[in-house]
Amino acid sequence: MEVFMKDNLRYTILYVRISKDDDAAGDSNSITTQLAILQKYANDHAYQNIKVIKDDGYSGTNFNRPGFQEMYSLVKSRQVERILVKDLSRLGRNYIETGRFIDLEFPRYNTQFIAVNENFDSNGGDRFLVAVWNLLNELYAMDISNKQKQSIRAKSDSGRHITSKIPFGYKLDPEDKHKWIIDEPAAETVRVIFRLFNAGKGTTEICRYLTEHKFISPSNHNKQEIKGSRAVADPYYWCVSSVINILDRQEYVGDTVNFKTYHTSFKDKRVRKNSREDYVIIHDTQEPIISREEFEKARKRRNANKRISTEKQFHLLDGMVFCGDCKNRMYLNRKKRKSTVTYIYLCNRYKKEKLCSAHYIREDYLIKTVLDQIAFLQEKFSEGKIEFRRFIYSAINHRTSEHIRQVNSRIKAIQERLNQIRTTETKMYEDKLTGKVDEETFHNITHVLNNEARNLTDENSQLLVILDKVEDLKMGIDNFVQKIERFANCTVTENDRVIMEQLIDHIEIYENDSREISVRIFFADIGVIE
Repeated sequence: MEVFMKDNLRYTILYVRISKDDDAAGDSNSITTQLAILQKYANDHAYQNIKVIKDDGYSGTNFNRPGFQEMYSLVKSRQVERILVKDLSRLGRNYIETGRFIDLEFPRYNTQFIAVNENFDSNGGDRFLVAVWNLLNELYAMDISNKQKQSIRAKSDSGRHITSKIPFGYKLDPEDKHKWIIDEPAAETVRVIFRLFNAGKGTTEICRYLTEHKFISPSNHNKQEIKGSRAVADPYYWCVSSVINILDRQEYVGDTVNFKTYHTSFKDKRVRKNSREDYVIIHDTQEPIISREEFEKARKRRNANKRISTEKQFHLLDGMVFCGDCKNRMYLNRKKRKSTVTYIYLCNRYKKEKLCSAHYIREDYLIKTVLDQIAFLQEKFSEGKIEFRRFIYSAINHRTSEHIRQVNSRIKAIQERLNQIRTTETKMYEDKLTGKVDEETFHNITHVLNNEARNLTDENSQLLVILDKVEDLKMGIDNFVQKIERFANCTVTENDRVIMEQLIDHIEIYENDSREISVRIFFADIGVIE
């Protein structure tokens, strides 16, 4: 960011933005051109305390841009006198949100907004014309989005990959950027994983094998380590999700698999998973790493999990059991009395630090509880797929409805209080102008109100995140129904670890004041069914 002049005046911000889509417009929308126009306008009108804020490479369809957020933060702290943009599309291409900022947010903080090329000034501009311009800008963004979709579809129809993420085991052909070639020794690691899995090893056991035999992990191989993660410290550390991801990728037999994900609209930046039926698969587009027979064998085992090898001691729920009170993992402890051996899950925090209660649960009892719950869901599914989906939806509603009601009630109270604060601020500003309130009193009171408004806004954002999570649970119903359907005709036993990994996220064990133990099973995609 740049600041040209600084004094005790509020800022005049020159806001410039360019997205990747704007490249087609050439120099007319470049950062340099926008700045030249805005600087000339500011000089012609003798504006002072000028601050330049840029968003380079960010779409106008949403306002989650670093430059815009910095500017809006300054606006909310009442440090901005006016905002200059080359044209309305630089502010945004979302009709509703752009209008909200121009008509509500900027005036609320006494900030003037000027779009130079359209000769619009919020202190006296034509509001109807602004609405028309904003609508046209949104239609432009929609058109760009549709053209991009058509381009991606055409790329897929020609048999090319549409993903920019190359699977572990492949790399780009230096002579053809659209082609994948085998990347050794990563490809050999993929072969090892399929061999071990098809020999009956579980995913957790495979992870241990890869780590012990120093097979480099995908994140380290691709140099995509997350700072502070275990992968940085140990390049050979493998997690179960990496192994499962490799086992699920049909690309290893030489196929291109497109459209695994989608967006609901050009405004929605959330990535959603397509069902396998909606994938577009083009066969034999690159050299295979494994045979189709190997992949199909692994897929069948992933779907039905007929465990072959029992060479090592196997525990069905390893890594899935957590203490409901302190949220730490519960580990198996072996108890031997005379000739009888039993296993119990004990809270790790109690075992190490005695900072939680000594509650425990027998492994055989917990496995029976989990298998009974899965059998119950399978029985429910046998009554019909549509009825089962309704049952799951109803269970989630029952679990979350009261909490949602409380959250919505709090959001309503926050909005009412924010409206009161806006009204009070407006009245205070009018009283300051008429001399009823002196400058110091005005600033002291508005400072307190702004702090309260900021805290309420933060709380409101956190509550909206809670509502989004509940919505995500409902969106996950279809995924869970598909998983239950896949295993509908299987009798799930204590040897079916892979099925457990797909159906269950984790399990929590609780102890009440009467030392009674209760179990809560958190299913993948949907959470607890109670």
